[in-house]
Amino acid sequence: MYTDYQIQGWPAFVFKEKLKKLKGDLRNWSKDNCDLLEAKAVDLRNQLGDLYRKLEEKSISEGELFLRGEIIGEIKKLNHY
Repeated sequence: MYTDYQIQGWPAFVFKEKLKKLKGDLRNWSKDNCDLLEAKAVDLRNQLGDLYRKLEEKSISEGELFLRGEIIGEIKKLNHY
């Protein structure tokens, strides 16, 4: 957290160094979270592909049609990140 950075010096220097550390922390957070989002997106696309294959075979249930809508909604949410 920003207040946890212990840096000594004149105020402008302390502020600059805290921003540099915060930038690094944000970069790491973004990398970790974006990787998770990408993995989730790939999984959702795979599930959707399976459902479309079933749909082509005419063997999809009403529950699977509902699931298709849920998956499409999740993919749209992920695209906003």
